Amino acid sequence: MNPHLIRIARPVKWVILENFYKDVEGGVEKFAKMKAFCESDAKEDLFDPHMASQMCYSLANYEFLYDRRQKMNDEFEWSEENKKKLVEFDLHIRRIEAEIYQTFLQSKKHLDGLIAQGHERYKDYQVEAEISPGNYWDIRGVDDWTAGLLMDYAGWGYLDSFTFGDGQDPENPVENDNAIIDAWDKWLEIKEFAEHGMTFYVDHLLTEPHWSLYSYSDIINMDLRQFFASYKILYYGKGFEWEPKEE
Repeated sequence: MNPHLIRIARPVKWVILENFYKDVEGGVEKFAKMKAFCESDAKEDLFDPHMASQMCYSLANYEFLYDRRQKMNDEFEWSEENKKKLVEFDLHIRRIEAEIYQTFLQSKKHLDGLIAQGHERYKDYQVEAEISPGNYWDIRGVDDWTAGLLMDYAGWGYLDSFTFGDGQDPENPVENDNAIIDAWDKWLEIKEFAEHGMTFYVDHLLTEPHWSLYSYSDIINMDLRQFFASYKILYYGKGFEWEPKEE
């Protein structure tokens, strides 16, 4: 089961779904079936009665986001302006990855220094970073409820891995073969991607529905400044060998 479904287990905004599906082939019938099922007692035959409503809401919300993404991507205009916006987004992610690398280097120097001074509680530390919009999920032209669903569904920590631990050297994204991938499929239509590749992060964000249901249009209608890096340091304190401490 998709682990991100639980994050969108909230009451469905049926008005929003109805407005969307009326413009989709076969959408009126699909919408009617989705709503009827969620409002019937049949869902309790499939799910735990205490979780039936939440699971039904989650599946309806997922189906809406999935269908919405497919429809918007099919209708996406591959204009030079829109291609440029996608390239700018990828470049922004590359700048954040470079920032993460520099921050990792500084963190390693600081933590290794503390260990060398005898602060053994920092041994076996783990430093992690994640690129996400934080609490800034606004998308121009998209209602707040839908934008919130997209934000909560996305597996931000899974789009790419940014981490290192005690005794390891942080990986420089410029030198990491896994950070940049060769363009493929539609991405080949963008000259910059065809010639220089694109970040693993952006590819996953826009092509892997298991991790994200953002459409191309969603991304180009977000402010680049919404995306930033957040950091986490985990270490084992004395007497807490089995329980990591977070700060």
